[in-house]
Amino acid sequence: MRNVLIFVIALLGPLVVIRVAIHLLMKRAHDITVAIQGVRFHHLHLGVLLIFAASLLFLFTGINIFSLGFLGIGLGLVLDEFIPSVLIPHQEPLSTKIYLSSLRGTIILFIAVVIVVLAFFLAFKYL
Repeated sequence: MRNVLIFVIALLGPLVVIRVAIHLLMKRAHDITVAIQGVRFHHLHLGVLLIFAASLLFLFTGINIFSLGFLGIGLGLVLDEFIPSVLIPHQEPLSTKIYLSSLRGTIILFIAVVIVVLAFFLAFKYL
């Protein structure tokens, strides 16, 4: 029951914090998107990174407060963006063009993930 409670609190936290923060910030600014060199970042991206971190913790340390917390917060961040991303109008052929042009970056991302997993595996095996 303790693990479920930690996960649920972590899951609901981002929804409450982000929605309240955005509501308050939108009174001061019309666009609160973070962009670095023209690349836009949303809390969905942070959520994916936290889910990845939680996955590593689950794989190599098992269930603990950190893995449950990271998973809950990460999933909460992702779910908060899920419905809005579905409701964004689809723009063909731009969407397909962007998807097709992202293959190189996607392959690099997958390779990086595999390298990180293997590095954690070796670190936990030999340290």
